[in-house]
Order: sequence, then C-alpha cells, then structure tokens
Amino acid sequence: MSLNLEKLSLYDAIQLSVSKSGKTRDEIAAEVGWAASNANRIFSSENYWPSLPTVARFCVACGNTLLLDWLHSQVRLGGLKFDPEPMDAADLVLSMGRMFRELGDVARVGERSVADNHISPDEARRLMRELYELIEEAMATLSGLQALRNAPQDG
Repeated sequence: MSLNLEKLSLYDAIQLSVSKSGKTRDEIAAEVGWAASNANRIFSSENYWPSLPTVARFCVACGNTLLLDWLHSQVRLGGLKFDPEPMDAADLVLSMGRMFRELGDVARVGERSVADNHISPDEARRLMRELYELIEEAMATLSGLQALRNAPQDG
C-alpha cells in the first residue's frame, strides 16, 4: 500500500511522522529543541507550523522524511492544500474494509512472530511494517473525516 500524502493535512503528516518514529512527542520535542508550549502548538494545531530551520531537525528526530515528502506532494499540487476532501459514506466503507484487511495482515504477521515465544529482529521489522500500513490507512481515513467534520452543515 502506498500512502497518498496529497490527501493528508499538515496535522496528519506530523502525527504520522511521530507515529512512525516510535518516540513520544516529548522525546521528539526535546531532540528538536522545542519548548513545551511550542511543541504543544505544533502537535495539536492545523494552523501552527514548525519553523523552517526546525523541519529538518524534526525529520532527523523522527528518523523519517514523511513531513518533507508531504510538503513535496503539496508543491506538486501547485501549493499547499489545507482542506482534504471530505469522506462520504461509500469512501468510509471502502476505507474501513482496507483497515480491516491491514489489521488482518497485522494479526497474521503477529501470530507467526510469537509462535515460538520469541520475536526476532526480522519479525519485529515485518510487524512494524504492517502496523505502519494500518496507521497510514487510518490516518487517511481520519483526514477525510476531519474534512467532513469541518464541512458546512447541509440545510
């Protein structure tokens, strides 16, 4: 599965970067050098961006370039797209099906990983990959629901 970064919001991209890091928000904030109040605004708001000099440090602290990849996807769109497409009922059903499929993959890999009562490094990597795929699908779903939550009410 390939994550469509174009559909994620800034908030979602930051949350997914943190999730993939395996670190807490506090650990990342400390590594980047953010004060607690600054980190809280960045981790909890669509409207507060990290400063440009700290974006690279954020990526290093997270151990991934997902935030930069997201930004690049927004540039390819012709500018920053702050409003992801709202999800309709059919999209939600399809997304839930994909999440259940991913959850099944996690369960299968997890079951094989613990069969001998030991998790090897390779098994841990496979399990993490499956969990990341589940998280990515969940984040895409959250982004669509977030857009729907913020959409104007009908009539």
